[in-house]
Amino acid sequence: LMIDHLHPNVKGYFLMGKAFFEAMRDDQLYGKDEHFGHLQSDSVYWANAGITKLDSAEGELRIKILKSSWPFQTKKNSSPLQIDKSDLAQSLALDIIDGKLTWEQAHVKLADFYIKRRKFDRALQEFKALVKATPYNVSPYLQIGKIYMHLRRFSQAANYFIQSLEVEKTVFGCQGAGEALLHLGKPRQGIGYLRQALEMDNKNPLTLYLLAKSYFRAGDLSSAQSWTAKLAQVAPSFAGLRELRRLLED
Repeated sequence: LMIDHLHPNVKGYFLMGKAFFEAMRDDQLYGKDEHFGHLQSDSVYWANAGITKLDSAEGELRIKILKSSWPFQTKKNSSPLQIDKSDLAQSLALDIIDGKLTWEQAHVKLADFYIKRRKFDRALQEFKALVKATPYNVSPYLQIGKIYMHLRRFSQAANYFIQSLEVEKTVFGCQGAGEALLHLGKPRQGIGYLRQALEMDNKNPLTLYLLAKSYFRAGDLSSAQSWTAKLAQVAPSFAGLRELRRLLED
């Protein structure tokens, strides 16, 4: 639970935080009209901690640096840090320490590495760590939504795309929210987001396609035909155009 004679490690800090919570709850250190809440299982908090293998690797390396000199050593150890170069998390952690990468860049690189190897849950952890540490950066919200769409976990995808719009309104975020809601069988809810996307880019083929399909799923055939015709004008070779025409003909 400790990394040296003074500082707790991550698990140590977790136990300290839990102890503070329990003491405040038990001693009723809150107002009469305030609801203090209840502890959930430890696994829930760890799942949302925003701490990944990269952060642990960086912490371990920084402790090694700290312990390489006084008061832990009588002479400073000037030899380079030893890492497992086959472990990308350790290599990226060292790049952060050496100033070659920012913390954010390292998390994105590790997430990309996981995506290429189809380890999507690990990639999600990296992007969720970015959301927690940089909540006003829209990019990780969009990346999480994109991964959830790929995994066909449409409810989670919709949630993150909609959250992204509270940070910054983007075409991709509006499209993602609309498409996820379409897959969830809620096309009318999705149309509002798709129209917002259209306001930012009124000739985007994907937005036009999703609008046409959403109106079709909502039972508004007239609007579906109108948006299909618009798509045919803007992008006559769009891959989904033939599908739309077949749906409308049937």
